Amino acid sequence: MGRFAVHVHQLISTHRTGGELHPPLLTRLRDAAKPGNDGGKAGSSDSGKPIPIDATAIDLFCKIETRARKEWLHLRGFVYVGKLENLLWDLISPPFTELPEDWDLYLYDLATSWIDEILGLLNPTKPRRKLHSPCPACGVKYHGERRTPALTLNCWDENEDMVHPSKWDAACSACGAEWHGDEVQWLSRTLIAV
Repeated sequence: MGRFAVHVHQLISTHRTGGELHPPLLTRLRDAAKPGNDGGKAGSSDSGKPIPIDATAIDLFCKIETRARKEWLHLRGFVYVGKLENLLWDLISPPFTELPEDWDLYLYDLATSWIDEILGLLNPTKPRRKLHSPCPACGVKYHGERRTPALTLNCWDENEDMVHPSKWDAACSACGAEWHGDEVQWLSRTLIAV
C-alpha cells in the first residue's frame, strides 16, 4: 500500500488517530457545511442575516473535488463520474492498485494539504501574531506575493490560552530563522531597538 492510500483511508474511512476512532474527514467536512453545525460562521448575506451553512466548508469540499477529478483525468485519461469518495477509493483499488511512485508521492503531498486544510477548518487555532518588524537574521519585513509580515509569533497553547513567554516561539517565513523560549525575549529587545 502506497503512502497516498494511507491518506485516502483518513479521507474516506473511519480511522484511528491517537487511539480514538474518527469519522472520515470528508464526511466531517460535509457535516460542517450543513445548517446547525456552526454554519454561518463564514459570513452573512446581503440582508445581514447569517448564512445558514458554512460557505468555507463548501468551498473547501468543492476545491478538493475539482482537483481530485482533474488529477484522475491526468492519471487515467478519462472523466470520472461518481462521488468524490468513490473516486479516491478507485485510485487505490484494483485494477489501479499500484500507482507509479512519482504519482503516489505527488498525490500523497496533495492529500496531505487537503487533510491539513480540513483539520484547520474543523479545529481552528488562533493564528500566529504578525510582527511588522524586519527579521534580525535577514532584514526582510514583508514576504511573499501577498506581502505578509515575515516575522510571526506563537503565544497560544492547544486550548488557545496564552502561555508563559518562556514557551513562546517566533519564526521568519523569509529565511526560516526560529527563536524559542528565552530567545524570544532577546528577539523582543532587538525589535524594540530597531
